[in-house]
Amino acid sequence: NVLDRCHDPGSLLDAAVSALEPGGLLLLATVLPFRAIVYEGEKGSEWGKPRWVRPHSPLVLSRKPTRKQRSSSSFEMNASFFLEAILRRHPQLELIRWTRLPYVSSGDVAYTHYTIDMALMVLRLPR
Repeated sequence: NVLDRCHDPGSLLDAAVSALEPGGLLLLATVLPFRAIVYEGEKGSEWGKPRWVRPHSPLVLSRKPTRKQRSSSSFEMNASFFLEAILRRHPQLELIRWTRLPYVSSGDVAYTHYTIDMALMVLRLPR
C-alpha cells in the first residue's frame, strides 16, 4: 500500500514485476479512489504542519470519473480504472483475484480514525 504515497509509483511497480519469476504472484493493495500524494514531513513547512506534495511521476489512470460519476463513483469503477493503469503498463500480468477491504487510517482533530475502502489485487506473471 505505497503506490499512492511515493514519488514514482511506476518505477516501484516496474521493480516489483521485474522481480517476479514466471508464474510468480504480485499482491497489490491500494486505497480507492486512487489519489497519489507524498508526505514530505514537517521540515520547511509553514507552522510545523505536515507537507504533502504531488508525486514527481504519478501513475496515470487510463480513465477518470466524469463529473457526474465523481459524485457517485463506485468502488468497482475506481478498481477498474486502477487495474487498467496497471495492465496498460504491464500487459503481461493476469488478474487472478481481487477483493474490497476496509482500511483504517489515523484520524485528526475531528475523528480518531477514518475507515476507507482498499482494493487488494493478486496478479500473476504467466509461465
